[in-house]
Amino acid sequence: MKVEFSINKFMFSHAKAPKGFGMWLFEAHIAGDKVELSTPHAMTYGEAKKEITKQVRDIAAKQDLVLSTVYVVVLP
Repeated sequence: MKVEFSINKFMFSHAKAPKGFGMWLFEAHIAGDKVELSTPHAMTYGEAKKEITKQVRDIAAKQDLVLSTVYVVVLP
């Protein structure tokens, strides 16, 4: 399963791309459901993307979903 990240909402709010260290909030659309996901602790943006990708794959596996792509929005 491919996980794609959109930074449009973040860019609109902050006028810059997400980067750096902190707490991160994401919104995933999985099988028609909107799911809010966050990092368990402060981390870099790159680490956060890896963590959220893992969380999305775990959710899909628990629901026995076979998805080609999941779109995740980085929230401001």
